[in-house]
Amino acid sequence: MATTPLDLYIPSLNRTLDNMTLLYCQLPLFEIEGLSREKVPVFSNGLCPDTWSTFGTALTFLVVYVVQLVASLVLIIWKRKNGFIVARNPVYMVMASWSTVVYVLLGSIRFLVGRKIFPCALYTFSYFLFPPTMILPITLRCTRAFFLYKLNLLKTKLFEEIPKKDPQTKPKESELTKATPPSSLTISNSAISDMDNTSSILSTSALKIAMEEPEDEFTNSTRISDLSQKKDFRLLKVYEFLSGKKIMTIAYLTGFALSIGTWLLFGVIEEAAYSNDPNPEKKRIFLIEGGMLVFTVGCSVTITAVLIIAILCLILIVFEVSFLILLFKSDRDTWNIKKETFVQLIFQILVGILFIVLSQLHDFDTMIDYMWPYANVIFYYLLIDNFICTILPIIYAIRKDRKDSNFNQNVDKVEEKSDLERILSEKKTFDVLLDFGRRSYCTESILCYRDIQDYKKLKKLATRKKLAMRIINSYLKKDSPYELNMPKIEQRGEELKSIVENSDEISRDLFQSIQEHCMNDMKDVFERLKSSNKEIQSLITSWKSNSQSGAVSTELN
Repeated sequence: MATTPLDLYIPSLNRTLDNMTLLYCQLPLFEIEGLSREKVPVFSNGLCPDTWSTFGTALTFLVVYVVQLVASLVLIIWKRKNGFIVARNPVYMVMASWSTVVYVLLGSIRFLVGRKIFPCALYTFSYFLFPPTMILPITLRCTRAFFLYKLNLLKTKLFEEIPKKDPQTKPKESELTKATPPSSLTISNSAISDMDNTSSILSTSALKIAMEEPEDEFTNSTRISDLSQKKDFRLLKVYEFLSGKKIMTIAYLTGFALSIGTWLLFGVIEEAAYSNDPNPEKKRIFLIEGGMLVFTVGCSVTITAVLIIAILCLILIVFEVSFLILLFKSDRDTWNIKKETFVQLIFQILVGILFIVLSQLHDFDTMIDYMWPYANVIFYYLLIDNFICTILPIIYAIRKDRKDSNFNQNVDKVEEKSDLERILSEKKTFDVLLDFGRRSYCTESILCYRDIQDYKKLKKLATRKKLAMRIINSYLKKDSPYELNMPKIEQRGEELKSIVENSDEISRDLFQSIQEHCMNDMKDVFERLKSSNKEIQSLITSWKSNSQSGAVSTELN
C-alpha cells in the first residue's frame, strides 16, 4: 500500500504500520514473536493486538476472585450468628462483596475473549459501573458504622437520664460500705486503660455503693416508658433506618441505577450526534471507534469518557469523605469495624495513586496496559477489600468460637454468673459494662436487666404493673428500638401482657426468664470486656481471692 510520511516500514515485520497504529501502539506489541494472540497483529477498532499475558493474568484473577467470593458467602452463612458477623450485618456483608460481581466479571471476560471481540456496549456499561463499585461499599460502611454509633449512644444517653427521685425515698448504706473503708472503694483513673472513651466513667473519687430501699417510683425506666410519645423515639427510629439493611439496599440500587442511566443517556447522545453528522470523516465523542450501544465490535474510550467517569467518582467521593469525617469523630467500636474502614481507605488511596501514575507513563502506557492491564489494579483492590471486610471478620469469628468452646469446657458456670451479676450490681462497673456494650452495638440486654432489677424493688402493685407494661413495650415488642434479640418475642410479650392485665397479683419473678436471657446474651460482652480490660480482670480476681477470706473489695488496681 502507499505510505504517508507518518507511516513506517518495519523490516522485522516486512510490512508498513500506518500512523494511527504508531500513535496508539508500541512497536514491541508487533515485533515480539508469540506475544500477540493474533496471527498477524494489527491495530483495529482503536485497539492494539491483545497479548497472552493479558489472558493469563485475567484467568488467574478470575479463579481467585470466584473462589474468594463463594467461600466468603458460605462462611458468612455459617457464622451469621457470631457477634463479629452480626455487628457487621451478614446481609450487608453479602451485598458489599457481591456488588462488585458485574463489574469484575465483565472486565475479566473482556480480557479473556479479547478486547477487539468483546462487545463495546458491555465494555462501556462496565466502565460506568466503576464509580459505585469502587466507592459505594466504603461509603455505606462509614454511614452504617456512624449511625450505629449514634443509635447506641442515644439509647445509653436516654437510659442515663434518670429523673429526680421521690424526696421521701431514703437511701440506705449497704453492708459493703459499712464494712469497707472509703479508700478501698476508690477506682483509679486508669481503670479502663485498654478501652476508649471510658475513662470519664471511672474516677478517683470514693465509691459508695448505695442500695436503695424498695421504691414506689421509677428510676431508669421512667424515661424509657414514654419513648413512643417523644421525639427521642422518632430519632431512634431514624438512626435504626439509616443503619439498617433497607437503606443500604436503596443506596446500592440508587447508585447503580444512576450509573446505568448515565451510560444510557450518553450512549443515546453519542449515537444521535454520530448519526446526524454529515462529515464523512466523523468521529465518536466518547470512543475511538465503535459505539456505546454497539454490540458487534470491541472499542476503547477517549479522554472525554474518562473525564465523565472522574466526575461521577468525585460526586461519590464527596459523600465518602463526609461520612469518613463523621466516623473519625465517633468512638471506636469493639468489633474493629472502624479500624478496618480506615485500612480499607488507605488501600483505596494507594490504588488511586498507582492507577494515575501508570496512566502517566506516556512512553510505555500502552505497552504496560496490554501486558498487564491497568484494570488489574482495581481488580486486586477489590480482592483486598473483600478480604479486609469479609474474610478477616470471619477469621475473627472462627477464632472467637474456638476460644469460647475451650472456655466453656473449663469455666465454672455458677462462678461466671456470679461475676457478671456483681459487675451489674455496682454502679461504676455497670457503667463500664454499659459503655463497652454501647460500643459493641448491644446495649438492650444490659438495660433490660437493670430495669427488671428496678421492677423487683417495687412494693406497690399498681406501680409494679405500670413498670411491667413499660418493660414489655420497651423490650418485648417487635420493632421497638430496645427490642431484645430473642425468638418468639411478640408471643412472649403478649403472654406477659395478659398476665399483668388480668392478674390481681403479679410476682416479682415475672420476668425471671427474660432476665436469664439477658444474662446469657451478656456473656459475650462480659468475656470480651474482661479480655480487653486488665483492670476489670484484676477486680474480678480480687473478688475471688477476698471471698475466700470473707473480705470485700471493689478497687480497680
